[in-house]
Amino acid sequence: MADSLSNLSTYEIRPPAEVIPQAKAAAQKALELDDRLAEAHASLATIRFYNLEWDRVESEFQRAIALNPGYAPALHRYALSLAALGRKEESITKLSWRERSIRAR
Repeated sequence: MADSLSNLSTYEIRPPAEVIPQAKAAAQKALELDDRLAEAHASLATIRFYNLEWDRVESEFQRAIALNPGYAPALHRYALSLAALGRKEESITKLSWRERSIRAR
């Protein structure tokens, strides 16, 4: 739900001010129900990035990846957020790790 709502903003279907708070609430509700949901942590990290909550973005992505190391959307979005923050070498490393783990399967 959180990703679907935030995508409405990403694809300019709905204004961010309308859907981002709803997306955040959906991710937080999912985590209230089960804090071990990698998908919800990745969604919340993405929303925190959008809201410029830099201090919490990385820890949410790291939690998502720790819970499910093969969850490609978390790895991909984490790498994109690192690149956007000017941490390009780390971003490339994350994407390279993802590619190696996919090929190993």
